Amino acid sequence: MSTSLLVQALAKLGELATNMGTALTNIAGVQATTNAIRTDVTNARDNVNATTNAARDNVKAHVSAAVGGISAAPFKSVQNIAVTVNFASGDGGSGSSSYYDVVVGAVNTAKAFVVNGRPQYGSTTFYAATYRFISSNVVRCEVYGGYGGASQRIAFTVVEGN
Repeated sequence: MSTSLLVQALAKLGELATNMGTALTNIAGVQATTNAIRTDVTNARDNVNATTNAARDNVKAHVSAAVGGISAAPFKSVQNIAVTVNFASGDGGSGSSSYYDVVVGAVNTAKAFVVNGRPQYGSTTFYAATYRFISSNVVRCEVYGGYGGASQRIAFTVVEGN
């Protein structure tokens, strides 16, 4: 091998080593940039998590405070009543209505109400039924229009609040 060829080969190897050094330096720079980006992303994620957790806790505290006074069960009892009755004529001497007293489970009438479940119908006329408490365990169904002695099916619901 001639000296000039050896010199040329060594020069190319030196050039290759320089290029490899530059490439390794560039790779190290990319790795440093990647690590910096990873740190920034991790910090941003942690900030988002901390902000989200704080917001969640704030909402939870406000919702808990808002619903703290609400009872878990708004109704103490619900009684669905359906019965066939024979109405008595008159209500306390009025003579224009017919009524039937239905015994129900005792409720606090100050916290209870009655929901009409079935309107009353005559053979040719519609008669509205109304319901009211006579006592804590008796609901009076009244039908206006002279149903005295007539057998009818009535339905209602007694709802008692807490």
